[in-house]
Formats: sequence, structure tokens, C-alpha cells
Amino acid sequence: MTVLVDQCLSHKIAVALVACDWDARAMSSEYGQDCPDTVWLPQVGKRGWVVLTGDKMIRKRPEERRAFEQHGVIGVFVPNAIPGQTPLARMAWVLQALAKVERVLERAKRGTMLLIGSRHSVSQWSSDAAAWVKAR
Repeated sequence: MTVLVDQCLSHKIAVALVACDWDARAMSSEYGQDCPDTVWLPQVGKRGWVVLTGDKMIRKRPEERRAFEQHGVIGVFVPNAIPGQTPLARMAWVLQALAKVERVLERAKRGTMLLIGSRHSVSQWSSDAAAWVKAR
């Protein structure tokens, strides 16, 4: 599984994931700094990559949401303010969270949106309920 770390998060997260034997890439290395979501989302979906992002507005912007769903992108959303007072503490939080969400990702269908809560709870976006529900 390849994880693309969105530019709204630090590219250092991709570096840390690679150090932990994940196949991870930074958005800026793959698509540059200013590539619109509607351009890179279809490519990520085609490749079957997982997107790690803090941009929960993707599900509210019609064009981005459509690109996300039509191309079967799996997204993992982290809190806008990652817990931790130092860069190392925030990095540790992300790594711990991904260790938990990895089990959910193994069963996730294409087009799934997952949200990691501040205490590493994992929720899944339900279009039917228009809400985040506990992931199973």
C-alpha cells in the first residue's frame, strides 16, 4: 500500500513512514506545491494509493468529493491540529495512529474516507447518515 502525504501535512511524515518501512510519498515530490485536488485525486485513485490528509473539506467541495468518489480514493483524515507540543511528539502521534488505522485499511473499500480522532479512534464517513461513524 502506498500512502501519499498531502501538502497540508509535513513532508517529514512521508520520510518517517518510509523509515518505518511504509511505501510513502510526499505530495510536493509527486505533484508539486500547487496541484489542484481535482487533478491529483484521479491519478491517486488510478494507482490505488491511500491519501493521508488534514483537509476534511474535500468531502464538502463538490468537485473534489466527486473526484474522490469516482476514482475510488481511500482517504485517511487526521485532526487539523495534530496532538503534541513538539514536532517529535506530533510525528509519534501520527505513527501511532497509522498503526491502528492500518488494520482498518486492510478491509477498506475504494472510496472510503476514514477519520482518526485525537485519541486514535477511527471513524468512517457514511454518506447515508451524512456523519462520521465508528469504523469496524
